[in-house]
Amino acid sequence: MPLVRSVTEAALNAQEFNRLQIGQNKYALRYFSTFSHWYYFSHLDLFAPSKFIGYRGTNIESYNGDGYGDKTQTALLQWFRKVDPNSEQFQILKARLEAYAKSLGKSISRRTFEGSGGIYLLAEEYATGDYPDEVSINTFIEGGTKEVLVNAYERNAQARAACVAHWGAVCYVCKLEFTKMYGEALGAGFIHVHHLRDLASIGSEYVVNPINDLLPLCPNCHAMVHKQKPAMHPDELRERIRLNITISPVRQEILQVLAELSEVCPEVRLGQLIANLSYLARGLSNESIWDMEDKELLEAARKHLEQWRDHRETVA
Repeated sequence: MPLVRSVTEAALNAQEFNRLQIGQNKYALRYFSTFSHWYYFSHLDLFAPSKFIGYRGTNIESYNGDGYGDKTQTALLQWFRKVDPNSEQFQILKARLEAYAKSLGKSISRRTFEGSGGIYLLAEEYATGDYPDEVSINTFIEGGTKEVLVNAYERNAQARAACVAHWGAVCYVCKLEFTKMYGEALGAGFIHVHHLRDLASIGSEYVVNPINDLLPLCPNCHAMVHKQKPAMHPDELRERIRLNITISPVRQEILQVLAELSEVCPEVRLGQLIANLSYLARGLSNESIWDMEDKELLEAARKHLEQWRDHRETVA
């Protein structure tokens, strides 16, 4: 079984682990309380155990406990450090991990807190606080059940996973897909999740609807929506981008004439229309359509539209 070769691969496995739901008949859930080495991905707000995330391409359907924990530990400790059990940070993460286990009807092995196990964080050079609306790890709220929750509604792992499963790991605003830009190994699964309800307006915990309340955004668009308070809706940012794209008056008219041509002759493929415009503008010369000036293309489009209208009137 090949070990993970990057933090990204481990993070993908962590997201897969967090697909577990209470009541599922999965090996990873049945043996949940035996895991003692828990890794926390701060940029995803996910916990996952060493043995599950340490091997490449692990999924909850096929995972059966095979492999060796010491090998996965060796691989993961290239990028992670163990949190000091006597630190305040450990106590905060411990409370969060226990809350996560409780949400699945499980408990955390005592070895995690008192024995040979532990909680692990990405080393400083890999840990990024790149969520504009993220509440600091040192800030926490105390819910009605007295469980310590750190930004629970903002970084709920299951809600995030459901949002990405529905929308895809593609920016809702600019359509950036990190795998296409940076490759599968580095970019797979990476995306921010934006909460449409501004955190400042939420006075208490609420039930997150991952489809209606969350949208995937790239870091740039996520930062831009938070440039104003409360955050602007991603639809507004999308419209701003559209309006900011400068199109010359001639090109705007070309697009308008092409739209009218499509209405007048819907049975003609767009490629045929473009070829016709090239012929009308340059005749049978060897010059290609990409040599045409915009004004030439506009005149050809106007002429072609007039011809089609005349043809329609004659047929009628």
